[in-house]
Amino acid sequence: MRSLLLASAVLAASLAFGGAPAEARVVTTQVVKGRLLPPDDTSEAHGTFRMMVQARGEAQREFFYLDAWGLDATRDGDGNLPSYHAFLINADASTTADFGELYLGPRGRAKLRFHSARESFPSGVATLKDFAGGTVEVRLDATVVLSGDVPDFLGIDDENGPGSHAAARALGVVRLHATDDGGRAKGVLTALYVNRPRVQVEALSVECLRLGKAGDAFTVVAVDGTGGETTLGSMTSRTRLGIAVLRLSSRRGDLIPGGGVLALAGRTVEVRDADGVAWLTGTFPDLAAE
Repeated sequence: MRSLLLASAVLAASLAFGGAPAEARVVTTQVVKGRLLPPDDTSEAHGTFRMMVQARGEAQREFFYLDAWGLDATRDGDGNLPSYHAFLINADASTTADFGELYLGPRGRAKLRFHSARESFPSGVATLKDFAGGTVEVRLDATVVLSGDVPDFLGIDDENGPGSHAAARALGVVRLHATDDGGRAKGVLTALYVNRPRVQVEALSVECLRLGKAGDAFTVVAVDGTGGETTLGSMTSRTRLGIAVLRLSSRRGDLIPGGGVLALAGRTVEVRDADGVAWLTGTFPDLAAE
């Protein structure tokens, strides 16, 4: 009971004060990662790298993380540590970009943290995605001490499987607007799809506020362009705030009706009462949109 009251309060605050976006919003996150190995078999140096590209509408943020261990940290005659740099080379080797010096500790541990929101890309580079299929290198002057292959950046609906080092995640959020019969009702629809090497996860939720009175039953329906209808699920209004929630997730074994959240893109979504009257309506987000 306590958890229900807490959840109700959070949902009420979110909807009442504009916590949900006024228009459709899709956030996509693409991640690639891999290992860094030395060209010299006698070297004990090794490392990992991770790149992430996150897009929200026209806005895009990118991250490049690199960690290395076992690098030579012998100081020179002036007491300075070696200066290792992280380079990215694209697939056809037409572009080589220096992403800067690694922070090196005295025990040979080094790292790089590049955030596009606070740092500029090297000259001639617009996005990390241009280096898909290319190479990451850690260099000391002109010598390559570590290198690794950059996987392709996957789209949310691209084929993926074991052995891949790439993943994609898309989150879509839309507000459900009240019809003339809906009065002061408010709602939010959230859809999620995760494409990972060993598993694909999809989920959707519909969360409503001021939807009828406690005990009232509602059905969530998706309508395609020809008028065909798919029932996504049902929910019951609870508490004096009219809280109603529908949650489905393949992670817990739920089947997403209509072919899944990718197939539902663009359909009209209605929240209907027991008499079939629509109280709330909106449009299902397109998670595969680039």
